[in-house]
This record gives sequence, structure tokens and C-alpha cells, in this order.
Amino acid sequence: FVGIWIEKGMGLIIPGFIPNTLHEIVEYLPNGLEWRVSAGIWAAGLIIYTLAIRVAMPIFTGEVSLKKDTHV
Repeated sequence: FVGIWIEKGMGLIIPGFIPNTLHEIVEYLPNGLEWRVSAGIWAAGLIIYTLAIRVAMPIFTGEVSLKKDTHV
């Protein structure tokens, strides 16, 4: 995990703070499309998390078990 963080995180964040050849630091503001993409990614993650919790909670609380039904 640390190797991935160093490779990706440091490789993407640190160069953003290095001045360009004219020794200027250019500010960056994401546009509307980038904000919508970020919101969509968060929304998809929250939906997946919610569905996983809805499946896992009955198992953890014992409401669902693997007992076979003997009623015929």
C-alpha cells in the first residue's frame, strides 16, 4: 500500500506545486464536468456501500442463516 501511495500520490501531488519554466505557480480550479464526475464516483461508491451493508447486516445480526427448512 505504501508503495502505491508513494508512486501515485507523490507522483501526482508534488509536481502540481513545482513552478513552471517561467517560475510561476498556476492555480487550478476544476470545471463543472470534473465536479460532476467526482460526485458520480462518490455516489456510486455510496450505493455499493449501502447495498453491501444491506446484505451484510442481516448476516451479522443472525437474521439469515444456512439452516435448511424442514417444512414440506
